[in-house]
Amino acid sequence: SYDFDIQLDIDGTSYSSVNVEPAYTANRYLWGAVKRINLTAASHTIKIQYNAESSATGRNAGIAHARIVALRADLFNNNYYAESENRVTTTSTSYQDKTTLTQTPLAQDHLIIGSANNIPGIFKIVAISKN
Repeated sequence: SYDFDIQLDIDGTSYSSVNVEPAYTANRYLWGAVKRINLTAASHTIKIQYNAESSATGRNAGIAHARIVALRADLFNNNYYAESENRVTTTSTSYQDKTTLTQTPLAQDHLIIGSANNIPGIFKIVAISKN
């Protein structure tokens, strides 16, 4: 596929909106989003939306294996969350901290999920299960 846009939509508000510009049209590109949001006791609609950046003939955008999972954070014995949504840049060749979460959890296995919007680029999710 060619250049495309993708986003997470929760009740009409977009999060993690990204323009993906593939280096190779035959490749598949990973996109993922993590958003902690307080939902009211009412019906809510969560969507993964995408579109082709151009309507030119043959410039189609495809999507496969889309999944949405919503978990109640208050039902976990320990749930910690940090986010930083503003855009920052650097010219440093050393790693820079963007978001930091420091807690003293129970000595048990934990699932750690991190996501970041690379500019330019795509979302990447890293999941590690280890204490």
